[in-house]
Amino acid sequence: MAMSLSMDSFSVWMRKNLKSAYEGLVTQDIDFVFLSKKKKVFFFVEEKNSLNAKLRLPQRVIFMLFNEFLINDLSEWKFLGTDVLYVLEDGTVYFLNDKNEKVRVNIEDYIVYKLENYKIFKDFQIEEYMLKMLWDCRKN
Repeated sequence: MAMSLSMDSFSVWMRKNLKSAYEGLVTQDIDFVFLSKKKKVFFFVEEKNSLNAKLRLPQRVIFMLFNEFLINDLSEWKFLGTDVLYVLEDGTVYFLNDKNEKVRVNIEDYIVYKLENYKIFKDFQIEEYMLKMLWDCRKN
């Protein structure tokens, strides 16, 4: 089922007004930001609605950059990475772990565990040859 974009959506505005991917633009929306004021931590969530949904290379690049810039930040807030959650129509939730396995979770337990252990599940490292392909748009 294809999702239609509202003509006033940010995605439509980006496509009309910004450079294309062929000219070097890489964009990524953030589906959710989870904040804990009490623990002073935050993390991003990328939501997928199918277990077959893939993490594309541009998404992995952006998530890797988030990690590089935010994990080592010395501010009083701690960044706990970007997690990929697969939320299915029947309400079941899976997360993508550091072994690229989709693991079924109870969302409340998952968040509690992440906050108690300051756990970063995925580092989104990208092989050098893949980065070269990303910037050579003629081969993609």
